[in-house]
Amino acid sequence: MMNKSHLAVVLLAASVNHSVFAGTGLNCREYQNMEGDSLGHCVEQTDRELNDTFKTLTKQIHNGHHKALREAQQAWIKMRDADCKFREAIAASYELGVAKDACLVRRTIERIDQLENMITGKR
Repeated sequence: MMNKSHLAVVLLAASVNHSVFAGTGLNCREYQNMEGDSLGHCVEQTDRELNDTFKTLTKQIHNGHHKALREAQQAWIKMRDADCKFREAIAASYELGVAKDACLVRRTIERIDQLENMITGKR
């Protein structure tokens, strides 16, 4: 288990990483105002941050719970993808792909926040 100071550094780094796309200055938490390539970069960035946060959590939980966490994460990804595909299909006011990308960023940020809350004990 991590000590409190190490955990604080990890969480601070995580909050910076998923807020700003590395090297571009994009604030992915402001995805609602983005289009095209910027939104696409945020899809990639939030996926990377989700993976990093998931790895941090797996290092903190008891080995007996790794399988359950992995299965929950895989089920969550399937749900996110299906939900965003549906939202894309009904979002006639958006250009193709934009509604789905915005949904992917939003849902992924929500999951990052959930996992970070598990890391900090705010389950």
